[in-house]
Amino acid sequence: MTAVVQPKATTSDVNGKLWSAGARDWADIQEGVVRKLYETVLERMRVGRGTRYLDAGCGSGLAAQIAASRGAAVSGIDAAEALLAIARERVPQGDFQRGDLEALPYPERAFDAVTGFNSFQFAGNQAVALGEARRVTKPDGTVAIVTWGEPEGMEAASVVGALRPLMPPPPPGAPGPFALSQQAALRRFAADAKLKPVEIFDVDTPFFYPDQATALRGLNSSGVATRAIEHSSRTVVTEAHAKAIAPFRQADGSYRIQATFRCLLAKLMLAGLLLAGALTPTAHAADRQVARGKYLVTLGGCNDCHTPGSFFGKPDMKRTLGGSDVGFAIPGMGVFVGANLTPDKETGLGTWTKQQIVTALTTGKRPDGRMLAPVMPWEEFAHLTRADALAIAAYLKSLPPVQHKVAGPFGPNEKVTVFVMSVQPADVYNTLPQPGEPPAK
Repeated sequence: MTAVVQPKATTSDVNGKLWSAGARDWADIQEGVVRKLYETVLERMRVGRGTRYLDAGCGSGLAAQIAASRGAAVSGIDAAEALLAIARERVPQGDFQRGDLEALPYPERAFDAVTGFNSFQFAGNQAVALGEARRVTKPDGTVAIVTWGEPEGMEAASVVGALRPLMPPPPPGAPGPFALSQQAALRRFAADAKLKPVEIFDVDTPFFYPDQATALRGLNSSGVATRAIEHSSRTVVTEAHAKAIAPFRQADGSYRIQATFRCLLAKLMLAGLLLAGALTPTAHAADRQVARGKYLVTLGGCNDCHTPGSFFGKPDMKRTLGGSDVGFAIPGMGVFVGANLTPDKETGLGTWTKQQIVTALTTGKRPDGRMLAPVMPWEEFAHLTRADALAIAAYLKSLPPVQHKVAGPFGPNEKVTVFVMSVQPADVYNTLPQPGEPPAK
């Protein structure tokens, strides 16, 4: 006898009302503060021309708009009609529908990429919602589950928690905002829906507001804030938000609040291979290549010269290989800072192909024809096998993009603006001031 799972009540009617109340402020302010998150996830999913893309819980359509600008055919579903109206304004050619995540109005295997930005875990039945996302994803497609990062040490967590005393008691078993923040919980959530986790990565997305009034409008626009307002009052909620953001006020009156989101990218488990947890041979080969590249990069000590903080003994691993903050001085040539090796298009290797990375790594020649600085040991890397060089390129391409424009390079007569490592003759070194001493006149 087959057991029947009774679905919980869907939530579109309740959530639709809550999230429609502040729709315009959400679209104009709050959704935009996480634009980097959308861009990073869509880049990692390779959303582009020809991709059929669905954003489950699409809100006012910013992620869909970004996907459309990359050439994708976009669809979106949400509970809030007011947000959907804005999404249709932003992407007139998109297909935006009101409905429940637990009952997606699409045929099986319809999409190459499906995202849920802080949405699946808040559905009336989380498992059914993620199962529906799996159903409408093509066998070789990708599902992204995006949630808050771990709250410990995250500034935004204190802002999120500010409304907890103003809310009605949650129903038994209701997930909190950080229920999936731990990697183990996130992997289990995916596996229960017969999805195979491929990678988990974090995206730092600071909330920035030009002034207090803008910050309060944005924070008060969420469905959660609306629920708190209904239970208490707008004045009380506004005061709670104002108190929560006060520590993050900058000297110019703006507000910058550190926030991190965690993303799991998953593939479909194929029928007959669920017990083995297997992917397609192609996916396995790609995973092995990236793993090999990571091993080689770690063994080669690339983090030392290309991850900020490494030379100070505190490498910022949330910005792995995102570019150094210390330069190397080469007599007669100047000072050179370790480059941003992540696939950020503006400040990293985002516009480089894998072959161009291999060429630079093994010949010292950049795509623009310039040679790398002598401090980059490309002559040693020239002995890499082609397979290993390609593995390194694949790993670099798999990293989360880090937007960090490194300083320099500085010519021999230019003023340097970063810390510098240099080789000094003994008589010169001995004239340098010791830590805490003023420089010699």
